[in-house]
Amino acid sequence: MRNNNGKRLPVAYKILIIFGIITIMFTSAFLLKDTVVFGSYRIFLRKIGNFIINDKQRHEQSDGRTVESDNFDSIDNDIPFRVQRPSWLPEGYELEYADYTKHDNDNYIIEYEYRNDESDYIKFSINTENMSTHKNNFTAEPDEIDIGEIRVLYVAEDEYSFIEYNNRQGHRIGINANSMFTKEDIVKIIESME
Repeated sequence: MRNNNGKRLPVAYKILIIFGIITIMFTSAFLLKDTVVFGSYRIFLRKIGNFIINDKQRHEQSDGRTVESDNFDSIDNDIPFRVQRPSWLPEGYELEYADYTKHDNDNYIIEYEYRNDESDYIKFSINTENMSTHKNNFTAEPDEIDIGEIRVLYVAEDEYSFIEYNNRQGHRIGINANSMFTKEDIVKIIESME
C-alpha cells in the first residue's frame, strides 16, 4: 500500500486498516444475526439505532410525527381511537415493534410486527385514510373470503401471505407474512382483531 506521495505506508498503518475492516465486518454480522439472510433493512437500521442509543423508543419529526416502540403504550396514549390488534396468532409470535405516523390531515399509518424464534414475521399495517381495498394492490389474482360484513382479499404463495381488507371503521388493514396461512388461520386472525 502507498500513500498519496507514492511512499509505502508503515506496517502499523496497514495493520490498523485491516483491524478496522475486520471490526466493521464483525459488528455488521452481530447486528444482522437475527435477520433472515440479512434481508430486513428496517430491522438492521433498528438494531443499529438501538445499539447506539440503547433505547427502543424513538421520536422523530418528518412530514408527520413518527413514534416507534416495542409495545403499544405510545400508540394507545397518542391515537384518538383504539388500534385493532389480534388476540390470536399462530403459536410463538411476540410483538417486535409497534409504530405510527400521524400526517397533517389527521390520518395515521400504524404498523406493528410480530416475530417467532425462527425469524418468521407477521406485519400489520393500518391506514386510516379512507381507502378501499382492490385487486390491483396484489401481484397475483387474490382469493376472497367474506367474514361477516368484511370482504378479505388474500394471496398465499411462495411461502408468503398477503392479506388486505377494510375494517368496520373504514381503515384499510394489510397483513403480510413470510409463511403461508390457511383460510382458517386468516379467519381466526381477522375475527380476533380487537
